[in-house]
Amino acid sequence: MLPARAWGVEHLGPHGRMELILEAGADQFGGEECVEILLDLLSQGRVTEARVDESARRILAVKFRLGLFDDPFVDEDAAATTVGRQDFRELGRAVQSRSVTVLQNGAPAGARPAGSSVACANATLPLRKGLRVYVENVSPEAAARLGKVVDRPEDADVAVVRVTAPFDPRSDLFLESWFHQGSLDFPPGLVHRLGRVAAACPLVLDVGLDRPAVLAPLLPVATTIVGSYGTSDDALVDALTGAETAQGRLPFDLPRSMEQVRRHGEDVPGYDDPLFAFGHGLSLTSAAT
Repeated sequence: MLPARAWGVEHLGPHGRMELILEAGADQFGGEECVEILLDLLSQGRVTEARVDESARRILAVKFRLGLFDDPFVDEDAAATTVGRQDFRELGRAVQSRSVTVLQNGAPAGARPAGSSVACANATLPLRKGLRVYVENVSPEAAARLGKVVDRPEDADVAVVRVTAPFDPRSDLFLESWFHQGSLDFPPGLVHRLGRVAAACPLVLDVGLDRPAVLAPLLPVATTIVGSYGTSDDALVDALTGAETAQGRLPFDLPRSMEQVRRHGEDVPGYDDPLFAFGHGLSLTSAAT
């Protein structure tokens, strides 16, 4: 059982907290297993049966409006032929590919306005066929679709590396043990190592943006940087090669530094001068040939 988090009413016991919640108009307790507390409140007369009936009516009314009782029986045969249907899977993979956000493609950040064409002399994407490729954190099957996979950056025409947005592992607080928290800075060792890869061949870097990240140290390192949001390896390859057109846009600002984050009000959206602004994303105009 999880510890109680009674912010603001620490002076109340479990019974008093539930009584106050019901007085405030709540109808349902998520994750609550202590039904004996409500039964005690009923037996003591602190909560009436009429109050419980009121919540039951409101909850049932919502379910009836949603049609949950119109056809209560599941067609198991239909479910078996619908869940995981091939056309659904293909559409899902295509959407994953299209959501890939091209942040930098062969030119320093800020060299072109957001949403402009990537047609420039040193653009990396879309990747052409027949390349020798060094990869990290890409499945062997997906990597093979990029070209001939080699073991060293020195032997490659291009490197494709996937990393995730940085975070500080924390296990001492309930919520932070479930969600990524802490600094948005990549560790210096990772930046240095990626620099060594980029010194051997052009680096295409995919950053999994389950949260924002400070990309400033990576801009001069990686030739190309894209952001993704849970995209599979195969869907990423489709986007990098132009089999599907990457057309994603950033769902949030990416800050220039952690210092900018610390100075920024937590309740104020966006930054005055972000490294990449909400909605940024370069457009790929041609598929690989």
